[in-house]
Amino acid sequence: MNGEMLQLARVTCYVNDSIKSGTLAPFKNSQYENDVVYIFADKKSFSDTENETITGTPEWVKEILIRGVKRAVFFVATDDDPRSAGFANAGRRGLITIAEDGQKSLWVPRWDFDRVRTMWNICYNEKKLGDIGNPPSYPDNYEDFKDVLERISVFAEEIGCKNWASVFRGALDILTGSQTITPPAWMKESFPNFDDKSVRMFFASSKADVFGGMGSWNDDPAGYASEKHRTDEYKQLSDELFKQTRNAVLFVVNR
Repeated sequence: MNGEMLQLARVTCYVNDSIKSGTLAPFKNSQYENDVVYIFADKKSFSDTENETITGTPEWVKEILIRGVKRAVFFVATDDDPRSAGFANAGRRGLITIAEDGQKSLWVPRWDFDRVRTMWNICYNEKKLGDIGNPPSYPDNYEDFKDVLERISVFAEEIGCKNWASVFRGALDILTGSQTITPPAWMKESFPNFDDKSVRMFFASSKADVFGGMGSWNDDPAGYASEKHRTDEYKQLSDELFKQTRNAVLFVVNR
């Protein structure tokens, strides 16, 4: 799972857990994340030219709770091009906050690499959406996820990509519970309310998120599929896997 999706999932759960508990727990950035800044659409004052800016996720959550936010929803497009998944700031993604009065905001992250510190600076910009109706909902896609993992593992074997077939079967075993997994400490801290099914869907999604640059499922397997005149099938299965890995994360984070 790429870092942008993981951070959006972590921040979304942190907002919702803070709302439920009424307290702000510590929030630790990942090891490759430097500063996380949130820029509100509002100006600091009526005559000010600068927007209000807050550094740090707990400080931002404290402010949005004061402003009446009652829920956060993680959003990422599931129909983007899988070939763009390995690039920063590619694709449509963000976090929607919903206030008591129905007003909604979309917070869109931008990642910039600090070559001196070799870490990422992340800036979330608020875009006010107004009262646009119900936020998006994400149904349980367990069966669809299971189905595409079964199909793509067979396909990978048939085009001569045994290692990739093993990766997909491993994700399937995690999803179905055939393989026992123990959530690491960071996951328990970031997603304390995940039940067993959520943990398995999250881990399976992470393992099956094979889209990136060189050495990924986007690379050599495309050539193997072409040699066997199965490019259309490769693209269809890849698009479906891309969609279902993201749907799984959206379901467990937003449920």
